[in-house]
Amino acid sequence: MYRFTYLVIPIMMFLLFLGCSKKTTDADATLNSQPEATFEIVSYYPDGSEETSVMDSVVLLFSGDLDCNTINTSTIRVAMGKSGTLTCNSNRVVYKPDYSFDFAIAVEVFVSKDVSSADGISLGNDFSYIFCTEVEPGK
Repeated sequence: MYRFTYLVIPIMMFLLFLGCSKKTTDADATLNSQPEATFEIVSYYPDGSEETSVMDSVVLLFSGDLDCNTINTSTIRVAMGKSGTLTCNSNRVVYKPDYSFDFAIAVEVFVSKDVSSADGISLGNDFSYIFCTEVEPGK
């Protein structure tokens, strides 16, 4: 019996050592790698779920800090032909129209895929949505 114990213990220790010193394979490295960073619009206002005041600004929130050099009237357009001011700050862009929107219209907001993060990651796809302004003042 003792002879058997003297033989089993070293074998178990050897197997335990082998299990703890596992080498990393390419497949393991792929499974453990970090996912590629993404950059996207995470929120926007007005969101199109309700009629919006003709006095409201458009606000876009992104998943990371913006490269504000990529924010201009070519990469972000609101209501074709409507003049306004774009302001970029951190992960937020605000479009304030020079004059109020008209009543009872659909307003399209377009964001180009060329907008990118401070890390150089672009949106990847163009983004657009539509919201509607109020039908009558105060309604």
